[in-house]
Amino acid sequence: NWDSSYIALITAYVMLDRIELAKEAAEKLLAIHPGACATGYERSLPIRNETFRDGIITCLKRAGIPD
Repeated sequence: NWDSSYIALITAYVMLDRIELAKEAAEKLLAIHPGACATGYERSLPIRNETFRDGIITCLKRAGIPD
């Protein structure tokens, strides 16, 4: 499962304000996992810290992962 690697990469790119690279990574994630959506990741990410998890979800959305 490559989702977690792409999630980390997308989050890092957005945090570094490298939005174009984040969007490219998001496109690759969607190519290998067409059903990917921010809401699904919000429910399934094993992160207890709500603020941290919300930050990741925001980054995914900014990169173009659908809600």
